Amino acid sequence: MQRCPSCNSTALVQNAARGDTICASCGEVVEENTLVAELAFASGPGGKKSLAGTAQQFLNLGRPGFLGQISPHSEASVQKGLTRLNQLCEHMHLNIHVREAGRRMYQLAWQMNFIAGRPKTLVAAACLYTICRRNKSPHLMIDFSDALRVPVVKIGRTYLRLMRRLTGGGPR
Repeated sequence: MQRCPSCNSTALVQNAARGDTICASCGEVVEENTLVAELAFASGPGGKKSLAGTAQQFLNLGRPGFLGQISPHSEASVQKGLTRLNQLCEHMHLNIHVREAGRRMYQLAWQMNFIAGRPKTLVAAACLYTICRRNKSPHLMIDFSDALRVPVVKIGRTYLRLMRRLTGGGPR
């Protein structure tokens, strides 16, 4: 069984379409650019054979050397959320490791279409709270609530939904 090199967790999310494996606990990219070595052929009208499959779209999230093509609107939306995440980290004096893991988890949430229809600040807070919780940091959900000046219930609801989406169950 494969484990995360950062947190030793076995809760890994594998996406064959994107060719990556990401840790659901800390957001670390365990594998990326994985290629599948199999071909599939389909029979078309008149017995014509053709290669089956779909074109994949690679994401460009500001990482140097990473191939990608996404709409400028989507990238701007992600960048705005990451900016809010950074502001929250600065306000709460979170260390760089929590910030980077939170950024990876936010990007994972975006790739899984979790952010659609939710306030970016709540998703950012849920991602950072998850990382703080996994690292046994003394930061509580109410600290994030105070920093954002939103009810703790809103952050808690977003956190629980994020955990369900990432792991298929509730928090551990």
